[in-house]
Amino acid sequence: MASSNQPQEPQHPNLRQRLDISNHTWRNWANGLPQEMRALIAERALDTDEKDLIRFRAVCSAWRDSIGGENRINRGIHPRRWILLPEASDAATLCKFGNIATGECIQLQNLHQLANHTVAEGPHGNPEGMLVLRDDTSFVIRLFNPLTRQLIHLPSLKTLVVGVEGDDDQMPDEEFGELHEVTAAGFVGGSKLVLYFDAIKMIAVAKPGDKDWEVVAYDRPLMSVATIGDHFYCLSTESLFEFDASTSPPQLVVVS
Repeated sequence: MASSNQPQEPQHPNLRQRLDISNHTWRNWANGLPQEMRALIAERALDTDEKDLIRFRAVCSAWRDSIGGENRINRGIHPRRWILLPEASDAATLCKFGNIATGECIQLQNLHQLANHTVAEGPHGNPEGMLVLRDDTSFVIRLFNPLTRQLIHLPSLKTLVVGVEGDDDQMPDEEFGELHEVTAAGFVGGSKLVLYFDAIKMIAVAKPGDKDWEVVAYDRPLMSVATIGDHFYCLSTESLFEFDASTSPPQLVVVS
């Protein structure tokens, strides 16, 4: 007869039991990190490799919300080293991006934020790696960070013609869209977006939360634009201008 004093094999809870998040003793460490620490991790990830930022967002919803959950321009997490590449695919939510530092290419899928939007194209249309989107129906402008999926809302371009004498506010949407195609964009003052429309030789500026765009009329074509720090520069065939958004209305100031 077997002895009743024979040692028994210890009973270990299975993996499901040990990871039972319904247990009140479970510590959800990812959600428990302070916002300041999550923001610091995101900035460090962006400094090393933007793909680390994508992995960071995949941890949980709290980490995704910590980078891009607000309707504000945060230039600290702009994907400066990535540019939108021309793609033969007809998929509206599929885009390819190239790293200007390493030459690496990545393909991002399920960018549903791009659906029913026109994406500004060309070398000056996507400042600091941000995509400038124009809603095909309302003509609202949105800034989109393809790595963090942050979507920033700005006023409708229709506010450019409100109160303008003539037939501008009555023109068909198709014609309005052709005239107000964004050909260049940049940032000024840290939190404002500047747009240039070559077809009508107009520059407009706004920030998230504004109700309309402020306009600067300019009767000559611009050859190039660039954002350097908090300054937005425009180059014409004759002069170099800096965009001054501190005045109302804003103005172009000759610097060279």
